[in-house]
Amino acid sequence: MTAPALRLQGVSKHYGTVRAVDRVTLEVRPGEVYALLGLNGAGKTTVMRTVLGMVRPSAAGAATRTARETGSLMPPKHILNAPTKMMKGLGYGKGYEYDHDTADGFSGQNYFPEGMPRQQFYRPPERGFEREI
Repeated sequence: MTAPALRLQGVSKHYGTVRAVDRVTLEVRPGEVYALLGLNGAGKTTVMRTVLGMVRPSAAGAATRTARETGSLMPPKHILNAPTKMMKGLGYGKGYEYDHDTADGFSGQNYFPEGMPRQQFYRPPERGFEREI
């Protein structure tokens, strides 16, 4: 079977409290033709804008999709709690830096599982102060 030319898996997009697209999953293989049908405001344009990279899916949808794609990976040991001597001996919690204790409020530590590249799921909007912090 040919690999999909386009794959959307669990794509969601919210504008404030409005859920424009809710967990859309779609695969289109080379040579296939699909149509998006729906009433005005159903999310057709938002889906197409997402496919074209004009808008980004909401953070929760992107994070969930990545978790499904990568499976159940172990978090790095430095962010794991070490409630027992055995876990401490295995390196759990070793080298952990609490973000709020650092001068900039961010330690820069990698919290993604080993072998998984660091990703950004949330992208602040252009308006407001949030983008600067």
